Amino acid sequence: MPEDLRAIVRCFFTERGKRIADDKVDLFETEIIDSMELMELLLHLEERHGISIAQELMTVANFRNIDAIVATAQCTPR
Repeated sequence: MPEDLRAIVRCFFTERGKRIADDKVDLFETEIIDSMELMELLLHLEERHGISIAQELMTVANFRNIDAIVATAQCTPR
């Protein structure tokens, strides 16, 4: 499942013309994602893939890079 999640998240960014060299790249520091795109990512995960992130897990640290996003999404039952 982690690789499926990783592919889903990578595809989200690719569809928006964002290239991420490494899954540990800080998405906020490199301005790959902003708060609006974070909300779009959350909606994408929930509406298209049935992955609803609990509100208490919605922290910058949990969405800082692809590895963190995958780990956070894994904490959420599908």
